Formats: sequence, C-alpha cells, structure tokens
Amino acid sequence: MKQILPLAALLFLAGSCTNQGSFEPTEREQRLMKAYASLLMHSDRFGKTRNADSLVLYRIQTDSLLDTYGFTRETFQSEFENLIRTPERIEPLLRSISTDINKQPDA
Repeated sequence: MKQILPLAALLFLAGSCTNQGSFEPTEREQRLMKAYASLLMHSDRFGKTRNADSLVLYRIQTDSLLDTYGFTRETFQSEFENLIRTPERIEPLLRSISTDINKQPDA
C-alpha cells in the first residue's frame, strides 16, 4: 500500500489537461477516496516509527479505518490501483479529498 500513496500524490500534483466533463463518481469510488483521505490523515498523525509494537498498532488501526469504509487492505489496494489507471476518474476525486483534508481541524 505504501507504493500507492506516492503514486496517487504524483498524479494529483502533476495535474492534467483532461476534460472532466460530467464525471459522476460512484458511491464506491467516493467511499474509496474517503478511505484514502482517512489513511493519509492517520499516517500523518501517527508519524514515523521503527518500533515493532507501534507498527502492529498502526496496521490494526489502518485495517479498522478501511473496515469502516467497507474495504479490506487487499480490496482497497486493488480498487485504488484500478482507479489510478483512469486519470479522468481519479483526478476530480483527488481534488475533492484535498479540499476535505484541508477542512479538517489540526489534531
């Protein structure tokens, strides 16, 4: 999953000249992106650690976050990888979660 986060960030930062047209994300895509935003915020709050116990706790909390949105680690990764292969679909979603993340109060 660690490889997905930087790739998605690159897609977002690179921007695009695609026509977004009348793209309407599915409910599942919206949940996927909310899960992604939650994972980003959780990772940011958790920070870096090399402690094995902290890593176990991080994985447990990550799995719990994904479960909240109806995903396992495997289904999230698979669906996210499929979504990032279609920039015209993921870019508007990334913009919307960027806005949502920026609205969150600092913890």
